[in-house]
Amino acid sequence: METLLHAWTALCCLITLVWARRHLDVSRARHDTSALHPEMYDAPPDPAPSVSVIIAAKDEESVIERCVRTMLDQDYPNYTLTLVNDRSQDRTGPILDNLQREAPDKLNIHHVTELPHGWFGKCNAVRIGTNASSGSYLLFSDADCEQTSNRTISTAVRFAVENDIEFLSVMPTMKAGCLWDALLQPVCTAVLVIWHPLERVNDPNRPETYANGAFMLIRRDAYERIGGHVSVRDALCEDMQLARNAKAAGVKLHAIQNRDLYSTRMYTNLSAAWRGWSRIFQGSLQRARKLMLAALVLSVFSLLPTISTAVAAVAIATPATEHSPAWKWLSLTAIAALLVQHSVLLRFYKLLGARTWQAFLYVPAAVVCLAIVINAAFKSMGWGETTWRGTTYDSRSFAEDLASANCTDQGSQQNRVARSCAAQRSKAVKDADNVD
Repeated sequence: METLLHAWTALCCLITLVWARRHLDVSRARHDTSALHPEMYDAPPDPAPSVSVIIAAKDEESVIERCVRTMLDQDYPNYTLTLVNDRSQDRTGPILDNLQREAPDKLNIHHVTELPHGWFGKCNAVRIGTNASSGSYLLFSDADCEQTSNRTISTAVRFAVENDIEFLSVMPTMKAGCLWDALLQPVCTAVLVIWHPLERVNDPNRPETYANGAFMLIRRDAYERIGGHVSVRDALCEDMQLARNAKAAGVKLHAIQNRDLYSTRMYTNLSAAWRGWSRIFQGSLQRARKLMLAALVLSVFSLLPTISTAVAAVAIATPATEHSPAWKWLSLTAIAALLVQHSVLLRFYKLLGARTWQAFLYVPAAVVCLAIVINAAFKSMGWGETTWRGTTYDSRSFAEDLASANCTDQGSQQNRVARSCAAQRSKAVKDADNVD
């Protein structure tokens, strides 16, 4: 028993050191000046390349008008906006038709009534929008995004042009849609940040990839080179898979934070947050063993300080062990880990723009996040179903697809295979277009 307590105490010391190290990460993030912001440039690039903005919308009546109006208000001189209404059952279609009558020269609307076999709804809708667009740059966004600046497109395009970036993903500022969403966002975001650090994503010599579908600016020739959305037609996270394909094909990928450019609303209830984050984790981490490792890390570093403190307190209050030095040492190290953890969390939550009280509910949020990660691991093994944008899919087929897609993760040999796959799927997009 003494040996176990000593090992437990040593683990709490390690946890304390790791959380203390996170203070440096938060400090670096606070002083990071690389985020895109409206004042970065005084004008769009000259000449301004043509940009086609493509957004798929399904049952988005509560947010679609704000999304379209803020996108139409952009100061970029050479862009068009294409909205694809993907089988919506609410008022999304009529709202879009009314908006098109207001801006017929700038806004194009397409209505999708059927989903082809083998396609995810969003990927199919975006493909239709892309085929109807002609810009030399393609900007993919989401229906729940709101442009908080009228210089978003100008800033992103100029940054991409000046830095010769072929695939630029601008991270969103996230707005909570409900209490559980507010609690889960910081925890789930931290998990993604740990596994996809942007400095590694932006290094062409590193295998890590990341992109967020809320804002992906891709040069058309690069998009066609990686097979477009046909190459990701059945991917759970099409944005992540596009990024993997891009890096494997040698496309220059860059992900960057934004400040005051645009924001996105996440989930409106716990059920939606559960499904949404499960899909995101499954699509971004992919492999069951990677998801289970993420669950283990989350359990140890997020939950163990609280559990250890509670267990040690009960043990010290028990007559049989109240004078045990081992239990007292465990109690001290557990409390130290808990204090350091929350000192980091308070700074991290402030960095994210979250409320201070949310940091004190980190543990229950981490428990739910842990359950979501485990659920994603089960789904990655083909257990259960995945619901996305109102359509339910069998997870087993996606587990098989993810297993075959793992060749893009790392190594030059895998990259050659990925480029070959991308070339084959590029041919497939032409075949699919001919069929359409």
